[in-house]
Amino acid sequence: MNVEEVQRKLWEQSKTHKQHRESDLPLFPVNPHEKRIRNLMDLMHQPDWLLEACECVLSRSRGKAPGVDGVTVQKFSNGLEGKLEKLRLELKHGTYQPQPVRRVMIPKSNGKMRALGIPCLRDKIVQEAMRMALEPIFEVEFHNNSYGFRPNRNAHNAISRCQQLVMTKFTWVKRLKITDVDQKVAVADGARWIRKQLESKLPMLDSQILDFYHLSEHVWAAVNTCFNQGSDKAKEFASEILHVAKHEGPAVLLSRLIDERKKYRSNIKRKSLKELIRYIAHRFELCDYPKFIEQGWQIGSGPTEAMCKVLTYRLKGAGMRWDRVGADAIMALIALEQSNTWKSYWDVRKRAA
Repeated sequence: MNVEEVQRKLWEQSKTHKQHRESDLPLFPVNPHEKRIRNLMDLMHQPDWLLEACECVLSRSRGKAPGVDGVTVQKFSNGLEGKLEKLRLELKHGTYQPQPVRRVMIPKSNGKMRALGIPCLRDKIVQEAMRMALEPIFEVEFHNNSYGFRPNRNAHNAISRCQQLVMTKFTWVKRLKITDVDQKVAVADGARWIRKQLESKLPMLDSQILDFYHLSEHVWAAVNTCFNQGSDKAKEFASEILHVAKHEGPAVLLSRLIDERKKYRSNIKRKSLKELIRYIAHRFELCDYPKFIEQGWQIGSGPTEAMCKVLTYRLKGAGMRWDRVGADAIMALIALEQSNTWKSYWDVRKRAA
């Protein structure tokens, strides 16, 4: 059996049913000379289908905690063919019984505990076999802007979609309960006024992080001043500095840059390194990348960095200028106007006065 071909047919039929809710087309071709799958339960005990599910489960379960039966991937792999055949017959005869799920409490970043259920491997295989059959059927029914727990979609795709909607001035949003999120970090360009906004508007954040791509831009600006742009020496030095930043932390990074600055007599080169040192020193706690990586946090995002200039342009508009002192106030006023909350905000302020 070609598993991908069957899933494709399931998806196509589901799509047809969505477009024409009443369809008399058979799920599979009716041919007495071919093996005919009559319903989805037949797939659960089809040998090739179950083997495909088993391979998926075992590949992603290596090194992970076992269920209540204590059977690891290594143990389950011994005599695998016989175990799969036994499981297949249980599914075919309707005698399969899932085992209890092992309950484990794991800590969250906010100090609370979260319950985690760990099924046994044989139950995971059955669940995977069911997912393989049901996913192509129900996938076409989901909303196009739904990104949670769907194949080939993730949180980054959702953020990218939000950015597209913002660019088209789509202003309706749903209230988010950020305090319940496991990881609450802000990846930004480290500007003081942005940090001030984050501290006042999002005090529940676990940490602020200087976007690694943004740091990289500043490093390369200094490197291109000290060396010939695009030279092997420039690439080697930039690679070394970014490696130190990522894996050894801001203290070692500053020490390395200070030592490097002492080697130069040119005022231009010394000034460029001094500006880089000052830039990092003012954002010292935002550059603790080894700590952030250990926590499993994202330290940089190309789309985030790319949005810096776009966001500034959207807020300021062509030809507008403002000073750093009033940047956060102006930004707040323009955000009120662009989010269609200008009138309601000032009505509330009038009543309060």
